[in-house]
Amino acid sequence: MPILQTLGRKLSGQHNQHLVEPRQLKSRKGGRRLTIENVPCLNNSRLLGLPREIRNSIWRYACLDTRIHWWLDTGKLKGQLCRSNREHCQLRCTAWIQKPGNPPFRKMGIMGLLLSCRSVYSEIVDFVYELSIFDTREPSVMVFLPRLLLPKRMNLIQDFDFLWTLRTLPRFEIWEAVWNALSLLEGLRKLTVELYMTAEENLWEAGHLGITKRVVRPKHFYLVLPGRVAQRVAGKFEGENCTVISAESIDF
Repeated sequence: MPILQTLGRKLSGQHNQHLVEPRQLKSRKGGRRLTIENVPCLNNSRLLGLPREIRNSIWRYACLDTRIHWWLDTGKLKGQLCRSNREHCQLRCTAWIQKPGNPPFRKMGIMGLLLSCRSVYSEIVDFVYELSIFDTREPSVMVFLPRLLLPKRMNLIQDFDFLWTLRTLPRFEIWEAVWNALSLLEGLRKLTVELYMTAEENLWEAGHLGITKRVVRPKHFYLVLPGRVAQRVAGKFEGENCTVISAESIDF
């Protein structure tokens, strides 16, 4: 049985839900894969008539301070812009979740640009991956990330946050797969991982966290732990780029 299929079943069992295994994305001939459908092409747009250098500056500006929350839905990667009113979105943010009974979120800002025109999409999509902050609270997203994104797009990501809620020590295969996926992000410059331990904090020791040394690419790697765990393990396992932070010291 393929290793990712095995992990998918173990994730389903650990979280008491059925997890649909994502399909491997494949590039089209020529190395590109169109990931939008039914989007018009605005050939007469004044915006697209500007010099490419100016358009690139506009795309970069549009992508600044954009945070995209990721989750898996029936085997497909879904994303939603953060709509937090706070200056900085936090790891436990819920402002991106569509509340039942409320009107659907409008396709505004960067999402509006992406869906406006195929030409705009092709020019801006790399800037979205490079300049946005991505986050997830699903270990399944991390395990299957190499399947969910093309390598080029995955390696453009520079800033990533991951909140992992843990009721006990995770299965080793899942634990290893998540950290291996994080280590594969070649363009990563800043990584924040919070291990939100809701029970059995006393089981965690520095030896369990030594695997974090595999994540060597980001210049800044922040590992957020419950206060008592952080105090017990700090200074005993970290790589040169890793800083242990107590969750109690962060304003969520």
